[in-house]
Amino acid sequence: MNKNLEDRYNTLGADIILTFEDDVPEDIYKLMEEHCFNGQQMYQQIVKLISKGYRDSGDFPEEWMINGRYSCEKHILSQIIPDIEPQELKPYILKISLWFFKLSPKLKRKLLKGEMLPHEEVQKVSKSLSIYTSFNQLPKEEQCRYYFENRETEDEFSFIKRSNSKYYFQPDQRTVIEDDIVETFGNSQRVPPISERTPKLPDSHFKEVSYRRILTEVYFRFKDKSYKNLPKEKIIPQYS
Repeated sequence: MNKNLEDRYNTLGADIILTFEDDVPEDIYKLMEEHCFNGQQMYQQIVKLISKGYRDSGDFPEEWMINGRYSCEKHILSQIIPDIEPQELKPYILKISLWFFKLSPKLKRKLLKGEMLPHEEVQKVSKSLSIYTSFNQLPKEEQCRYYFENRETEDEFSFIKRSNSKYYFQPDQRTVIEDDIVETFGNSQRVPPISERTPKLPDSHFKEVSYRRILTEVYFRFKDKSYKNLPKEKIIPQYS
């Protein structure tokens, strides 16, 4: 890795929610009772990512890349999944939800001390919602382009706008992003398909999952297809 890479990082704060599978062996259930609240772990963390001007260098660890392309999402998840404690819970990660906020020096100092930041303070000091609200104000057609066009070298937070920052690890819920994450970090191996747990889900649910998978296949160049040829379904999340 380039020796100057440390100078090329950007940092964000992240609210992290880990949701675990609830149908688990007794020993795992006891660990969850001790380390989780209602089957979840919730905490805040400083995460780093490569600044937009350096994302095309290609000189990155495989743990940061999907199909040969640097992925901000995977880079960030590489700072979360390997450090999940206790490690016995890793095979049961059902979902990871992230919400990002910009860091002021004051917020960064508090996070480094291990303090939990109230949401109101995050909003007031870091103006965090600007990452999300500016995207919501774009025309729908322009928002849709983020799902197909690689803008990560021109827009620092393109990956947040393209993704809803929620990652589902049931085998029949995954896109190519989750497939790659599971293969790289070995998490969620004991998570059953959602169709086994909720057999009466409508076909429309799985059609939406299939479409989202196509979006990520196109974006990460697993499929050579123009976004103009894909149906413009309601795929754009609204952030708050």
